[in-house]
Amino acid sequence: MSLLSASPKVRGRMFAGLLALLAAGVMWAGLESRLAARTSRVRAWTLEAEELGSFTRGALARGADLLVVERFAAMAKRDDFAYALVMDRGGKARIHSDVSQSGKVYESDFAKRALAAGSTLVQAVPGTDFVEVDVPLGTSGVLRAGFSFRGNRSSEVWLWIAVGLAFIGLIAAALPALRGADKL
Repeated sequence: MSLLSASPKVRGRMFAGLLALLAAGVMWAGLESRLAARTSRVRAWTLEAEELGSFTRGALARGADLLVVERFAAMAKRDDFAYALVMDRGGKARIHSDVSQSGKVYESDFAKRALAAGSTLVQAVPGTDFVEVDVPLGTSGVLRAGFSFRGNRSSEVWLWIAVGLAFIGLIAAALPALRGADKL
């Protein structure tokens, strides 16, 4: 049976099925795009933290702690930046982007994993939208840099609106086809 020779009712159901399939494709593509964007951001933040670690290692070796403080302060103005700290081997914050946290001793599992890391370590902070990138600084300790997906929400809002509309379209297209399936 060709599509043109089918009754208008059958053609309508086929069109509804096609729309439902298209809506599912849009939802899948949107979610894949979001995942790819998040992965790309984490890679960029990792490279940035490694560069910051190299800068910090050199500044601390020269006794230029103030340069690190200034760099942390400049980063703190960004929407996607959460925190940065240089933690010594004992877990004490030697330098922190939040000056009130300098001198604090960190004993969390995150801090312990950061201190134990032999190379760059990326940790997702459970229950938050933060990613922490830890860069070993040799004898100076470890650089812990936290980044947040919050600063990137504007594009995600539109993605979720599109996903929601596609889902509504899927439901709207599928319901008439399902109700009429037994009447063919």
